[in-house]
Amino acid sequence: MGQMRNATIENWPQHSGIKEATGDRRNLLQQISDMAVELIKVIELERSGIRDGDGYWSGSDAMGGTARRMAELCNEWCGPKYDFD
Repeated sequence: MGQMRNATIENWPQHSGIKEATGDRRNLLQQISDMAVELIKVIELERSGIRDGDGYWSGSDAMGGTARRMAELCNEWCGPKYDFD
């Protein structure tokens, strides 16, 4: 009984037509995932008020830059290259 259940679970993606992301699509999804983690880190710093002590980030604006990069990645995902419908 256990072997039959394990085989059914193992074959489920094939029977349902689900395909794991590969190549450029997988790479872009990994970039989006990594950027989401970075965005959460920056949001936590922003929310806590941790900056340079004067209320501003040193150098470039970490929140703006990270959020912009996340938006760029999401726009790339929504572009025609990754339209699988």
